[in-house]
Amino acid sequence: MAKNLRTSRSVSGRLTDHVTLGVLSSVIHRDVIDDVIRETGKREERSRLLPAHVVVYYVLALNLFFGEAYEEVMRQLVNGLRFLGNWRDSWRVPTTSAISQARTRLGEAPLKLLFQRIAVPMARPGTRGAWCHGLRMMAIDGLVLDVPDTPTNDKEFGRSGNDKTPGPFPQVRLVAVGECGTHAVVDAELGGVTTGEQTLAAKLIARFVPGMLVLADRNFYRYQAWQQAVSTGAHLLWRVTSTLTLPVLEGLPDGSYRSVLINPKIRGRRRQALLDAAAAGADLDPDHATVIRVVEYMIEDRPASGELFSPDHHDPR
Repeated sequence: MAKNLRTSRSVSGRLTDHVTLGVLSSVIHRDVIDDVIRETGKREERSRLLPAHVVVYYVLALNLFFGEAYEEVMRQLVNGLRFLGNWRDSWRVPTTSAISQARTRLGEAPLKLLFQRIAVPMARPGTRGAWCHGLRMMAIDGLVLDVPDTPTNDKEFGRSGNDKTPGPFPQVRLVAVGECGTHAVVDAELGGVTTGEQTLAAKLIARFVPGMLVLADRNFYRYQAWQQAVSTGAHLLWRVTSTLTLPVLEGLPDGSYRSVLINPKIRGRRRQALLDAAAAGADLDPDHATVIRVVEYMIEDRPASGELFSPDHHDPR
């Protein structure tokens, strides 16, 4: 057995690479890839060295072997498929130019559609950290990624800094929704580095669904965004800035309290009237105000910070 294993590794690379690519091809089935290629009009009219479905797997493999050269990633992909018995031995790795041309032919549409098809929550009943009182715990957050230094990326995404001291690379801003228990990203929006997180988040918020408990950091809170998210039927637990006024309407036994969010465009007597109505338990127009629950807490392992956290929780009542 040891002799056979050494022979396989010497011919076809590391066993761990084959396992990784095996998982990739088993999770994302060929028929799903064929469907998105057909639906986006990328099916080849003639036989090619790099057919569209292979290029899709190749782009996915680039994310598994992001530190490797393009040809090496293709070699790992093909060797892995050979190891699984899914590739003919006579095939040879194309040049970098051929790989680049194949990716250009494919374009972004099949990969975007593939993401929409397969990026779904993965937690099962009992998955640790994935559920809270029967609600699927999700989180929305953003980050900035460097992309290759090309004129096209410069034009499309821009750079941080300014004209005199631009950043070293073009950058993409990404805002995504992920499942807390599995870290599976189920939805995402991309934009240039100067695009605000709230702008991208608005597109994602519209796609929240009932049964979610969505967590968010304080950068995502705006009254309009909150109302948009509430209207989807999802439950919300968002941090807010300390400058947001949250009057106490009613103290609750666990130390939290009921409060009211009032549209910041409403001021003066109208604002006070809405506050009085909320305190009296009257029905509120969600365009003007909404009742919430506020949970304040301290993080005990960071005593030096003295920071008080106040997340807003959508009160379904």
